[in-house]
Amino acid sequence: MLKRLAIYCMALLAVGFIIVGYFWFEERQVRAEVAKKTKAFLEEEIAQKNGFESLGIVDIDPSGLNLQKLEERLHQPAQKKPGAQNSTRLGWVCGSTRCAIWASFLVPSDQEIPPSTNVAGLTVTSPLAARFPNSTFGGIYLGGTVEELERTCQNRGYGQSLGYHHVRWDQNWDLRWADTSGKVSILMFTNEGVIRKAVSGLEGNASAPAGVGKKDTR
Repeated sequence: MLKRLAIYCMALLAVGFIIVGYFWFEERQVRAEVAKKTKAFLEEEIAQKNGFESLGIVDIDPSGLNLQKLEERLHQPAQKKPGAQNSTRLGWVCGSTRCAIWASFLVPSDQEIPPSTNVAGLTVTSPLAARFPNSTFGGIYLGGTVEELERTCQNRGYGQSLGYHHVRWDQNWDLRWADTSGKVSILMFTNEGVIRKAVSGLEGNASAPAGVGKKDTR
């Protein structure tokens, strides 16, 4: 009886060690994966921060902003990626996969973007939530306060609230932002004028009679 009980106890201990070992191994794997992802994220952020600092003084005004003006101000090669609904995104100040500055154009990704093409959207993210007082976008710099952002928009004669963290930036542009402890960390400009014009053009083409607008090739 005692021998059988001892065997049962040893078996239970063995099962217990297996279970503990399994969870230890799983936890170690999870920790290793988290450490790997954290390292990759920080490397991306540091690469973007260094890219921002290498730009020097940058002053980008969304009004009338096109590809040529962006390239002149950022003087760096851009990453190109497909955007939503036949649009293209170009990125500057990039790590290996992510960029701190993204510009969207209403041009399919398999086509070249003419230099005069107006920007449909501009998103700027502050890597490591750092301050970049030498880089301004629409008069707003990353790391500035929300109050400064709102005051800048109002000084332009706009600044009408359109919702939570969403204001009118000028006649054609809206601005959304995110902040960390009251410091602006993300700016998202949307060119409503360009988007309305594109939508109007699509609706006009859809409602036009067959043959209208086509060249006579005879």
